[in-house]
Amino acid sequence: MADKVARQLKGKIITDKDEIDAKQKGIDIEEALTTWSMRKNHGVRLTGEGVSRAQEKLQLSDVREFQLHWEHYIRQAIVANELYKKNKEYVINNGKVVIVDEFTAG
Repeated sequence: MADKVARQLKGKIITDKDEIDAKQKGIDIEEALTTWSMRKNHGVRLTGEGVSRAQEKLQLSDVREFQLHWEHYIRQAIVANELYKKNKEYVINNGKVVIVDEFTAG
């Protein structure tokens, strides 16, 4: 369910250059987005709009319930879908997903 919700949110992968440009121009980098991600550290943030839309999709009225039980899974689904690339950050081994550690290559 978290993956299904994550795929319905509108996000963008933000680079260091995007962040610097936005600050210099005084632009709100989150405007019109429900999520944003940083490739360099695989960080994902849900914007206020993203939390609202995810709650709506999950039919939850309590933001605390969302934060306790769903937010982590939705963020992880976004990381998996947007930032991890097959055969680079993960491989399929015997039908199971295996994360490739960048320091040990396995």
